[in-house]
Amino acid sequence: MREAHVAEQMAQTCERDCARLSIVFARYVDSRDYDKLIALFTPDGVLDRRGEIIKGHGAIRTVMEARPAELRTRHICTNIEITQIGPRSAEGLTVFTLYRGREKDAVEPVKLAGPAFVGEYRDRFEHTPEGWRIAHREVRLLFQREPV
Repeated sequence: MREAHVAEQMAQTCERDCARLSIVFARYVDSRDYDKLIALFTPDGVLDRRGEIIKGHGAIRTVMEARPAELRTRHICTNIEITQIGPRSAEGLTVFTLYRGREKDAVEPVKLAGPAFVGEYRDRFEHTPEGWRIAHREVRLLFQREPV
């Protein structure tokens, strides 16, 4: 009975920690806090953006820092599902809606015509000495706004 309780607590901790990784990933992209974003990944972690494979902390940083300075984004994450598949591994699915616009002379609010994309993150997580980290994140776009 005690072992079952411990296993349930470990699974709940895994689910909570991995769901948090999905949420803060989006926040760190939007706020351009790339040091914190990179720390969410294992050192050899992979970010797969529709077939563009970006591997390792240095490569992820390079891609993120290349984002246009005037681009403002907000990722809304929902329907997060985490499944622990072993004591040190888990899989996840997060649905996201991406809003984006271009800042012009820091005018707020930024103009937009609606969500740019609806997509999903398909993740593999690993438990490391630092806690749960993203080992592989695949970004899939499911819907794209038509030009207006």
